[in-house]
Amino acid sequence: MTTIISLVSDQPMPNVLFIKQMPRADRYVFLTTQRMEEEGKSDNILKVCGIDPNKVDHIIAHHEDVTNILEEWKHLEDRPGEHYHINLTGGTKMMALGTFSHFTTHFPPDRVSVHYVQLSGGNIQQMYPVDVQQPMQVSISVQDYLDAHGVKLLSAADWLPWEQEARKVFRHVSKQQTNYQIQSRLLESRTNPAELEFVSLSPEERSFYSGKWLEVWLAAQVRDLLGIPASEIIWDARVNKSGAAISMANEYDVLFVYNNRLYLGECKHFTSKNDKKLSSISKELFKMGGANNLTGLNAKPFFAIVGSLLAMPEEVDEQCRMLRLRPPAFLDTLKDPIRLQQFFRSL
Repeated sequence: MTTIISLVSDQPMPNVLFIKQMPRADRYVFLTTQRMEEEGKSDNILKVCGIDPNKVDHIIAHHEDVTNILEEWKHLEDRPGEHYHINLTGGTKMMALGTFSHFTTHFPPDRVSVHYVQLSGGNIQQMYPVDVQQPMQVSISVQDYLDAHGVKLLSAADWLPWEQEARKVFRHVSKQQTNYQIQSRLLESRTNPAELEFVSLSPEERSFYSGKWLEVWLAAQVRDLLGIPASEIIWDARVNKSGAAISMANEYDVLFVYNNRLYLGECKHFTSKNDKKLSSISKELFKMGGANNLTGLNAKPFFAIVGSLLAMPEEVDEQCRMLRLRPPAFLDTLKDPIRLQQFFRSL
């Protein structure tokens, strides 16, 4: 008989990945707090991992009171021959220390295994009673990632029908840095592109050729360079915390999961001199800088920008540093598949 013990916190992925990696247990025990339960953190983990609630016990304790934590663990029913797999990655330091102390004091080493999930390294480290490392073999879908964080996907668009046209527009833009609102299809069908207007385009086409083409092109690059299925790349996403008002929704151009981390892409292109100031992207910079606070997502935001900013690159880099964002990928990086792939992997 096996029991998996998880320490519940604001970041659910260590618990989700550990539970999904391990064989199905006979029982699951969550050391949690009143706030975590009120916010549905445990329920989110159960949903994503497909755990029967009848197989779950909750131990509610004070997150910073190790004496209280030790006392609460005494109430856990011990079943004969039960082996405890303990994941110490979540919770607070006091929760981890109290849990480790209780189980290593009250049970022999052959009944306890203590683990730590290394998200950045992609490993699960067993620390007690022996030191063993195993590679992470679980890949989380983008929907599971959002569900685990209690974030609801309100809407998204299908980018695949636009892919080929987006590639044509990007080829035109990369060769001719002016008038790239006029996409290649129209350039091929009219003798005087300078006279073209958007009056004949549908609202969807107008939106696409005004800038969303870059988002679609980026989604295709994510698929091709990182090997992520198209179905796992969300375009034009609107998300918010479950239960929050729709008016609080956040919008992201491209959203995907890579190495079990969520990536949020924001695309920006400049079409006129008046649209090239640093202030024209400040709103997006602040939105992406605060993405984790707004949604609770442990995400990696990034920017893709086409067009020359009048602001010095140093100004953009400085604002990104202030917001703990990586400097944007500009056209010279976007045009080079090797550099773009390195950009993604360095986030």
